[in-house]
Amino acid sequence: MRRARARNLKRRASPSGPLAASTPSSIRRSQWWPTSATLVDGNVYHPGDSFAIPDGVDVKTLLVPIHAPWNKVGEVVDFVIGVRAPQAFPIHDALLNELGRGLVEGHVTRIGAKYGTEYRHLSSGDTAEV
Repeated sequence: MRRARARNLKRRASPSGPLAASTPSSIRRSQWWPTSATLVDGNVYHPGDSFAIPDGVDVKTLLVPIHAPWNKVGEVVDFVIGVRAPQAFPIHDALLNELGRGLVEGHVTRIGAKYGTEYRHLSSGDTAEV
């Protein structure tokens, strides 16, 4: 098995910074909100506790924070659209019950597909090819 190499993409999303031109306003974070995003093997993007869209990186697999105290469903959908990865999987979903998960994942699946992203739910213990 090949060992994964992670690249830390520490950055601050700012309305006037490099994210401004390509990022919908609803997913830009305050310049005071630090992010600690990670790109593993140039393939899997984990945004940390943020919706930071990486500049100049062709993300193949996106881990989507579908629920957290700091997000809204519209921001989640905008993030998926902004990154446009071919495939996406959920993170930060432990506090959602089945109804809430179905609502958020339904929007992400339906709208993400219009922009080329196939969203797939993974339950605890499931695996996926990335």
